[in-house]
Amino acid sequence: MKLNSLLKYFLTITVIASSVSCIDEKEDVFVARDLQRVELIYIAGDNNLDSYLRGVAERIRGGWLYTGNRTLIYFDSNYAPPKLLSIRGGCPVYPNPFIEEVEVYEEENSANAEVMGRVIRRVRELYPAKSYGLIFSSHSSGWLPEGTLNDPGRSRSIGHDGNGGSMSDGRSEMNLDEFASAIPDGEFDYIVFETCLMAGVEVAYELRNKAKYIVASSAELLADGFNGIYPTAHNLLMETKIPLEQALTEFNTTYMSHINKSTRSNWATMGIIKTERLDEMAAAVADVFQNESTEISDVWSLQHFDRPAIHGQRYPRFFDFEQTLEQIAQPEQMDIIKELLKEIVIWKDATPTMFGGYTGGFEVERHSGMTIYIPQDIYMKLNESYKTTQWYRATRGEWELYK
Repeated sequence: MKLNSLLKYFLTITVIASSVSCIDEKEDVFVARDLQRVELIYIAGDNNLDSYLRGVAERIRGGWLYTGNRTLIYFDSNYAPPKLLSIRGGCPVYPNPFIEEVEVYEEENSANAEVMGRVIRRVRELYPAKSYGLIFSSHSSGWLPEGTLNDPGRSRSIGHDGNGGSMSDGRSEMNLDEFASAIPDGEFDYIVFETCLMAGVEVAYELRNKAKYIVASSAELLADGFNGIYPTAHNLLMETKIPLEQALTEFNTTYMSHINKSTRSNWATMGIIKTERLDEMAAAVADVFQNESTEISDVWSLQHFDRPAIHGQRYPRFFDFEQTLEQIAQPEQMDIIKELLKEIVIWKDATPTMFGGYTGGFEVERHSGMTIYIPQDIYMKLNESYKTTQWYRATRGEWELYK
């Protein structure tokens, strides 16, 4: 009897020791030990995307596998105060994954850099880890300043809060520099944009010191976002035994496979941008802009990724990066740019068309995985705003190349 009791005791201790991180799931205080990665899914959903975004936590929970790492979800809804949620369980102690409220906040503007910065700091404070990732879900329109896209009922820069106008700052969206200011340098291993039009070189360059990898769409992203793959593919981002480039590639490949199998709304453009060599790319492009002629007279001859017709505009503003540079670079300059592009856009994919059969739909004949803005006479105010971007300052210097 004594021997059997001693054996049971050691077996119990062994089980406890092997699942100590999972046992921490029991504790009311938010204890987390030896975390390799913490991911924040930041959902600025206080807008007309609420019905699509409110199910993200439940979809992730449905496919959750415990890895010892953490996913936190900040969700600002149309119908409830913002909350910070945690996906828990999925381990021997709690086999069934569940969603737990970590914190509940007063009504606030989730499309505000100060709010987003506070949430990022809070997640780091609660869950120290070796690696952090960010998925940002909302509306967006790349580097364009607030109020520029002129989509009916919303203007869509980065994030949109339907109650933002009632906040103290009177704003409902973030501009690109504000978004970047909310993120400390070196904070994230990856930023995944579950939003529209964020694969611009202007965006990537502004965030080059904030994240090692940026996942983004050159065109608009369907409102359903990653809902179709969250239950099956999200765990790739939480499994740190998989190299990050591989995990990001498999996540995006799964998304494109899901889109291609869809019987309706099967349109997408996705790319993975590695930010390490973007300064070299800026220097190479700056060399191009010293050429005698860099004017592009016919922008409609280039691959574009926005739909100006549905936004009340006459001309597109998001053009394929590689094809645009081909129009103005010398052959030897383009050779350098193409070699750098291979190191920067490490994966890309696109469907043959975007919004085929709908207003403004177009074919995707070129897709380098990044877009670029071309200043045009019709957009004089926008051209002035463009000069404030880090990309413009790095590549144009004192040259005024578009009249």
